[in-house]
Amino acid sequence: MERRLVTTILLLSLLAGATAAAASPGDLQGALRAAFGPGPRHVLQPAHPPGAAKGDNYGVARVELTFHPAVRSQRPGVLVPLGGERYGLVALETDLMGAHGSPGAVAVAYLRRGRTGWRLERAWPEFIWSGNNGNPADVIRVLTFAEAPLVVLDSDYVGQGQHTDTAWIIRLRGDRPEFLGRIPTGGSLESEECSDCWRYEYRGVIGPPRKRGDVLSVTYSGRVQMDDGRWRRLSQWTDYRSRDGELVPTRHVALPLP
Repeated sequence: MERRLVTTILLLSLLAGATAAAASPGDLQGALRAAFGPGPRHVLQPAHPPGAAKGDNYGVARVELTFHPAVRSQRPGVLVPLGGERYGLVALETDLMGAHGSPGAVAVAYLRRGRTGWRLERAWPEFIWSGNNGNPADVIRVLTFAEAPLVVLDSDYVGQGQHTDTAWIIRLRGDRPEFLGRIPTGGSLESEECSDCWRYEYRGVIGPPRKRGDVLSVTYSGRVQMDDGRWRRLSQWTDYRSRDGELVPTRHVALPLP
């Protein structure tokens, strides 16, 4: 039963992601130009930007953000249908000069497509700051199991042999976007340099919430190495609910987080 449930959640996520890829490259580039213009943006990065966890401090700095991703194979954003000819544009603002721990930014715009092209309704540049190495996300996914689409911005970070995966979640409401928070979606520790560390590896699959009123659920699976060298299986799940601008688990999950 558990395996069947995880498979169902995975298929839902893949199908939702395929929905987001329907817009053509020309549509995306045209929407970007209509919303944010042609050139890079020179902005002031705040010390505690929206999207950061409590305690994160990036430092105030002037940065140049571009809508051309650092990874050539990566799309600069996605267009999400909002009904009729209205679309939500979620775009990656990359700081190409960003250091290892530096975030990028995520811009959001609502547009309407007409016969003569895109008409901007409203834009939210630097809506949140996320990611690392100046890159706000490695992958953008769209989940459509909720009434309002959920945009998932996946980012991974590697430091001192430790690998962590994080997802930032934005809900595209009819009148405005809403940042819901960020959640852990995977990790591993493979470093042999730390003799006192327990090695681990796990991943999380996002799916529909199991309880009414929650935003989404995550099923975690993996393994953790014990003191005697044997591996213990990790299998847990939890819903996440939005509370005070953060996504909080509704049940206890013991993940091997840093």
